[in-house]
Amino acid sequence: MLDEAQFNRLDDLIDRDADARGASDLLLQLLQDDSVRYVLAHDSNLLARAASTAPRITLLPAAELPPTDAVAYLGRLAVDHPEAPAGTRLVLVQPAYREVGANCDIPGRDDLAWLNPRRSATPLHELDSSLWLQAQALINWHESHRYCPNCGSVTEVHQGGWSRWCAGCSRQLFPRTDPAIIVAVTDSRDRLLLGSQAAWEPNRWSILAGFVEAGETLEAAVGREVFEESGVRLASIEFVRSQPWPFPHSLMFGFEARATDGCELRPDGQEIAALRWFTRAELLAERDELLLPGHASIARKLIERWLGQPLDGEIEPDFEVQS
Repeated sequence: MLDEAQFNRLDDLIDRDADARGASDLLLQLLQDDSVRYVLAHDSNLLARAASTAPRITLLPAAELPPTDAVAYLGRLAVDHPEAPAGTRLVLVQPAYREVGANCDIPGRDDLAWLNPRRSATPLHELDSSLWLQAQALINWHESHRYCPNCGSVTEVHQGGWSRWCAGCSRQLFPRTDPAIIVAVTDSRDRLLLGSQAAWEPNRWSILAGFVEAGETLEAAVGREVFEESGVRLASIEFVRSQPWPFPHSLMFGFEARATDGCELRPDGQEIAALRWFTRAELLAERDELLLPGHASIARKLIERWLGQPLDGEIEPDFEVQS
């Protein structure tokens, strides 16, 4: 579990080096620089050193790259990585071929394998988690914006992969982000409210979440979503931390909230099938049977923040926030 200092400095691990994006041939320049290292991604996976205890995303030199397509310039490492020092520039690439097996196709690198942090039972290092989230957001956006939504023309990569340009209507496109809230609700007895969605497998539980509607504040979205899904009114709301969740393109705003006294739990019956208040003792006693949020999600961090200790042994969930 990240301690509070680590939880609040995740943004300091990668220097996005936005000033460099003005060069029209930035990606070409980077591909010709031997000091650049490459993050290889496919779907929700990143290529990693497959250590069972502490997997780390691998940063490949150009000489070891299989056939790939460049996606974007991620920026510079702001801290040291086991395979590259601080200051190293990173380029995100994905395989040029579509069919990717369980292991990578790099001669002599049997230590590498595809890692999906959403399904991993082992937490990623905070730097690798930041790289994974950034990579997923960019890959998902590029895949869905190859054509201009205004005129239908083919778009081109610009600004080192941080925008796309449509020559047909001179429109510049930028990655979109949908704001969503996620909230750890407690009652006067300091019990935590967990819900189980109807679409999930049995016994999967998480805190409540949903998308922000047009013209709505984050705080209003917290109150509305909690009431719609649980029937609980809130007495207080406090912002904790945000986290990108690019599945496909959300930004999660994490809150803690206190329920008003006397609220009766009332699942909406459509999205939320069941609700339950948990004491810390109950959650710890049942954690081996419950399917709880995995290491990569802010949901887990908010639960651990309330619990005061790590949750161990859960598998990364494979679900998205639904409004």
